[in-house]
Amino acid sequence: MTLDIARYRRLMHEVGLILCAEVTRDLDLRNFPVDVGGDRPFEGQVLSQLDSVVIPLLRAGLGFEHAFFELMPMARTGHIGLFHDQDEQGQRIGGALVHYLTSFPTTPATDFFLLDPILVTGQTMSKAVRLLRDAGVPNER
Repeated sequence: MTLDIARYRRLMHEVGLILCAEVTRDLDLRNFPVDVGGDRPFEGQVLSQLDSVVIPLLRAGLGFEHAFFELMPMARTGHIGLFHDQDEQGQRIGGALVHYLTSFPTTPATDFFLLDPILVTGQTMSKAVRLLRDAGVPNER
């Protein structure tokens, strides 16, 4: 079995679009006038909160990043880098999680979207949420 990277990326993008549509479903929308010429004005809808931050957990979360930006082009980006510590043979060392990068903008009215397609124990996502909380992001965001 060979790895078809183009197919993998396409499928990750499709899954990312579905996830983004679902997680933003309940966010407030506002009407947005669009000038398309002619007599009748057109109104579309955009997220009221244009100050969203998309944070892929490196590296696996990068597979969803472009899909989220396709549906939320005004979102800002951040990154969180975590990995499981391993010995020389590549075996995990007692569940040790190493944090090597945190970079994201914070404002009081920002919604944060953590992206990680890998969920085994939830340890990595729990650590990412703790990092956001430690930076002062309210729980509901």
